[in-house]
Amino acid sequence: ALEIIAARGSASDFFLVRLGSTRELYSILTEALYSTMRLLNTHTGRLVPFSSPLDVTYAALSHVWSKGEGSGDPTHEQTYHEVLKIRSFEDLSQKIQNACKAAKKDSCGYIWIDTCCIDQTSSAEVSEAINSMYAWYSHSKVCYAYLADVDNRDNPGLEDSQFRKSKL
Repeated sequence: ALEIIAARGSASDFFLVRLGSTRELYSILTEALYSTMRLLNTHTGRLVPFSSPLDVTYAALSHVWSKGEGSGDPTHEQTYHEVLKIRSFEDLSQKIQNACKAAKKDSCGYIWIDTCCIDQTSSAEVSEAINSMYAWYSHSKVCYAYLADVDNRDNPGLEDSQFRKSKL
């Protein structure tokens, strides 16, 4: 429990806060560092805002952005605005659907994917997201790496494998 201890010093007034645990101190200090970010609900495909990564169990997807030209291109990355328009889970790209399915298997009701959880048209939001990104990755229950340049039959144990040469 928090307890504020006020004291008067000879030069100035000050206060101390006694905390019940280091975890409580960490929680208070780190929550001040996060901007509100959106997570994708792994069941519905809808975006949900959260103010702290400590409030929710979620997965994170790390990946190299593809250069797909449009929504018909299978390598196209769905943006925040495109995901806002989806009507059903099946409207999400296969990449996002598969990431959601993996997260659900790991008991995560939400997933953070930068391409669709950040409004790339807002420079302020992109800046805030960049500043919070490490914390969001570090507080995720699990982080997946999507390796578009690795065939699923590849043997990562081989020295010249696609896995070892991957961009991510």
